[in-house]
Formats: sequence, C-alpha cells, structure tokens
Amino acid sequence: HVKDFLAAGKSLIAIRTASHGFDQGDKAPAGFAQWPEFDKEVLGCVYHGHTAQEQGTEVSILGSAKSHPILAGLEPTWHANGGLYNSLPLDPTATVLLTGVIKQADGTFSTAEPVAWTRDYKSASGKTSRIFYTSLGPKEDFAQPNFQKLLMNAVKWGPGR
Repeated sequence: HVKDFLAAGKSLIAIRTASHGFDQGDKAPAGFAQWPEFDKEVLGCVYHGHTAQEQGTEVSILGSAKSHPILAGLEPTWHANGGLYNSLPLDPTATVLLTGVIKQADGTFSTAEPVAWTRDYKSASGKTSRIFYTSLGPKEDFAQPNFQKLLMNAVKWGPGR
C-alpha cells in the first residue's frame, strides 16, 4: 500500500519509527510485507540505533532552514523526549530542518544529528513525492506545542498548501 501511495506521487509525513518499521527481519508476522531499504530509498537516511531514551534530545532549528514553511511559528530550540536517532549519512538531496544533540553528564554535547528533514522521492513510476521525516515523536512529544506545530506545518507543506 505504501509503495502504491508513493507511486501515485502523494506526499508522505513519516514519524520516528517509520525509519525502521518496514524491516522486521525474521520477527515479521507471516504475510506482512518487508521493505528493508525504506529508510534509505524513501526517507533518505540510514537508521542505525539511538541513544538512551531517558536523556531526551536538545532540538535546534538549523540556521540555513529557518525560513522553511515547516518551521513557521516554532521556537528556535526546545527539549524533546526520547533518545536521539542515529540517521547519518543523509541523502545529499535532503534538506535538514532541525538538529538534535544529547547533553552529556560532563556538560558537553554529543555530535549533532539531523532530527527533521525534507526530500523528494522519485518512485519507479517516475512520479515524485514530497517527503517529510522526523525522528522526534515518542508519545510525550505529542503534548509539546512545538512538536504539534511541526507536524501541522508538515501536513500543510506535503501537498503544497
């Protein structure tokens, strides 16, 4: 269904575990489709784990992206819940909107990882879909005004509204 949706050129808003939700390996229930390269092919990233969930993530708007419509009305920095997903390297066509870091016990910060980006995905049908992905989004994030605004803006941006 997802492949057909993208083949029609429709936009996709993907949240958190979408980066690895189609690759269940031997754990997939019988009859469930697998798409192990979904993260790389569609989202434009390579998911390979995450940091500890308890620390949360310090999120910042990437300066070069501050005028992107998905970021309209967001605070420039905030604390999100959940661990920081390791998603690098990104496809060179991706436009990073937000980055995240983890504050270490010694007060320093981890290397920044992208936590929200856009890109165009061209399916086998030749149609292009607008893709928005964020690795933010454990259930507690949905109560945060910044996260709600991010998703609302992405839903409007996807179909070009």
